[in-house]
Amino acid sequence: MEIFFHKEENKLMAIHNSQIKCFTKLPTEAIGFIYNIIDSEVETQELLKKWFPDDTEKQIQKLAKCRFGGLNFYPDYCHKTNSPNFDVVDCPLKGHCKGEGILCKEISYKGESLSNLELEALKLISSIEKNTAIADLLGMPLGTFNVFRTNLYEKLNIRTKQEATRVAVFLGLI
Repeated sequence: MEIFFHKEENKLMAIHNSQIKCFTKLPTEAIGFIYNIIDSEVETQELLKKWFPDDTEKQIQKLAKCRFGGLNFYPDYCHKTNSPNFDVVDCPLKGHCKGEGILCKEISYKGESLSNLELEALKLISSIEKNTAIADLLGMPLGTFNVFRTNLYEKLNIRTKQEATRVAVFLGLI
């Protein structure tokens, strides 16, 4: 199942059993893993109860949107493996949200956790911008950016801008 937030319609949606559905129309057993996350993560549970006291439906929707709301090529949850996969969500509150790091989790690629700066760099590297412009946009001197990019490529086990673009597409950054 793939959960995603459709900005134009301002709705949380899901691809479930090869159909696009409104998240609120999903059967309870399809989103049981979200209930399990809330039950197993005390900090998440406390924050959601603080934001939405006595409204379990809104708690579930908020966690789904923040942790799984990006659209990518990898399912958010597979019943065969019983393991959720977190998404990159383009959140306007990034850096200012009290739920950051609690509701949304670090994104990883092939077992390597990626910081917000690394995710932003991947997005920019995949654009038509030159390295000098990317360095400026990231607030780094060009030499620092070159070292940063080299380290990022090594971390992701890639060598080219094209491979960086493939990773960015896979993660749903572009």
